[in-house]
Amino acid sequence: MLRPAPLDPTLIGQTLPWDLYTESGVLVAGAGRIIASEADFQRLSARPLYLRDDGAASDDTPLHRLEAEAARAETMLYAPTLPQAHALYSLVDALLALARDDGEACFGYLRLVPVTRAALRHCLEVLFLAHAVARHLEFTERETFALAGAALTMHLADMEAHDQALRAEPVATALARAGLAEHPLRAAAALRALGVDDTPWLDAVQQHHESMDGSGLPAGLAGADIGLAARILHVADSYCLRIASSHYRPATRQPLQETFGVELPRLDTQIATVLLRIWGTRPPGSLLRLRNGEIAAVARGVAGGHPRFVVSFIDARQRPLEPPRERDTHLRTFTPRADMQPDPNWTGVNWKRMWGY
Repeated sequence: MLRPAPLDPTLIGQTLPWDLYTESGVLVAGAGRIIASEADFQRLSARPLYLRDDGAASDDTPLHRLEAEAARAETMLYAPTLPQAHALYSLVDALLALARDDGEACFGYLRLVPVTRAALRHCLEVLFLAHAVARHLEFTERETFALAGAALTMHLADMEAHDQALRAEPVATALARAGLAEHPLRAAAALRALGVDDTPWLDAVQQHHESMDGSGLPAGLAGADIGLAARILHVADSYCLRIASSHYRPATRQPLQETFGVELPRLDTQIATVLLRIWGTRPPGSLLRLRNGEIAAVARGVAGGHPRFVVSFIDARQRPLEPPRERDTHLRTFTPRADMQPDPNWTGVNWKRMWGY
């Protein structure tokens, strides 16, 4: 199994402690190689590299930390007395550290494992997705912090009502029926009352349901009058809702139109295009039935939604594969035949192993 290699400049002048591989498993640098200079380091780190994991258990992997931070977030955001600003800032910092370490694994794991309640789980998915877009757009640290804070707290004043709405189909109708149309205003007001004074954060929360065509709420803003962070949140929010639907099928000929459906005119299509370029229409956590009958998970996002390498975790006789096996979908035996939804009858699956943890 492969997981992202923690490359940083402190390795310059040192020997590599591990073998490094491409995403497809090709060895590019062996353990013991000396990183002789900064230029050498830059050449090595110019593309994502991975190391092989022997499967040893650890309580300090990103996915173990995600479970702990999700529990902390649930305690804070569903409490009768909401936390003060400094506690929220600490939580956002911890979640951003996870996004930097392995945001793809965190996003995929959230899709497959009910680590927390529905509304918070959705906010966390939006946070990891928005972080990936912000990194692509070269946001500053402060801009990224505000965006992540807004993703985490955009439902702050109505978390339990959103839990109920997210279990309904269609979600938009359920939100309206629950009286949540103006929840961005209530969430922003709650944040101000807690002492959050980060204007970009507050603006993004208040505007995250504004639409490019002016049909959104609460102010009916349109186009460039909507802040960039809010436009990212709207796209990420819509994307996460669509891929969570049992009726969702990955786009083929027209990815934008087929992925976002009737919501597309309300979204910033440039941001939507960036999102699909990063993770495609089958993002981490997507499930596939292969030609040989195995069931596999997409571990890493692939532009276009057609990942070459997936991780099989159920064999053709519907028994858990332990350890999971990486499969090359370009081979006829492992060609994807159908998209799947998680099945509660799958027992004994160690979902962390999909990402080598």
